[in-house]
Amino acid sequence: MFSRRRLLRLLLILIGLPLLYVAGAIGLAMLTDYQPAPTEAVAWTGGTADTPPDTLRFLTWNLGYGGLGYGADFFYDGGETVRMPRDSVAAYVAGSRSTLAQLEPKPDFLLLQEVDRASRRSYQTDMTEGLTEALPAFGQAFATNYDVTYIPIPLLNPMGGVLSGLLTMSPYRPDTAVRHAFAGNYAWPTGLFFLDRCFLAIRYARSDGDLLVINTHNSAFDDGSLRATQMEQLAGALRQAYAEGMYVIVGGDWNQTPPGFAGVPGLPAPDWAVDGRFQVPAAYPDTGWQWVFDPTVPTNRHLVAAFDPDTTPRNVIDFFLVSPNVEPLSVRGVDLGFRHSDHQPVQMEVALRP
Repeated sequence: MFSRRRLLRLLLILIGLPLLYVAGAIGLAMLTDYQPAPTEAVAWTGGTADTPPDTLRFLTWNLGYGGLGYGADFFYDGGETVRMPRDSVAAYVAGSRSTLAQLEPKPDFLLLQEVDRASRRSYQTDMTEGLTEALPAFGQAFATNYDVTYIPIPLLNPMGGVLSGLLTMSPYRPDTAVRHAFAGNYAWPTGLFFLDRCFLAIRYARSDGDLLVINTHNSAFDDGSLRATQMEQLAGALRQAYAEGMYVIVGGDWNQTPPGFAGVPGLPAPDWAVDGRFQVPAAYPDTGWQWVFDPTVPTNRHLVAAFDPDTTPRNVIDFFLVSPNVEPLSVRGVDLGFRHSDHQPVQMEVALRP
């Protein structure tokens, strides 16, 4: 039988080990915390020196880090899974890569989010390498927005390390590529383990006004205050660019719905999409700018369980914004049945109007 002293010692160990684990994880995160500057130039590799034409094709797609295809659920969204089996991740990564490689006509710009480079959740797959091989004519710039050495949750099956970010690809080599850090984050210590959100801006010099292409991935899992702060910051950058005579095109995962959107007709939708709780402003950043989206094809699904076409709530949170001197010619959501990611691609064609 245990003596009282031994029982007390056992209880202290049972209580102390989890506390030591958490304290160690926080200490490691503080020592290795990714702290980017407000603006940072990022390298552009590949592509040509040609100037983009006046009519341009875009595609935006959150690749779900290669781990959130049709069979996935996710613990942080109410599911149970931390990472999918290795063969599933390999299939999702190969599927998204093949989809992009087979697009015809090819987009002039690919704006991709949740692109992993070295993460436990995707078995250390560098997705940028596969995309470079699949699209050899395209150059690219990568902006880190998730760099955490060790995420300690869930306790019995932790996420571990994550290195991920935004990837913009194009055959056209820009004059500059700059990572812009979004201000604000979760309170300490939660913020140590969450994304450092940003947008990636590439700029092309033109005789009639520069072209600015922005890839964005705004916050999720907050009460809306972080998203509002980020939208205000982005609005300032957009107004300044347009005032300088630029053509401005923004695409990405906004984690908000378009103006007036109340769900895809005939499909189940989350409550916050129906009631407009997280909806971008209509006249943003000013009157004359246009939101460009396809309300008939969902771009995102819930991850409480594997995808079920009859019951899974779906939403539109991936779309574009263009300045008044850019004319949208077409937009189309690409319905892939969420086979390779919890998001679906959106294609847009525009014309620059001097």
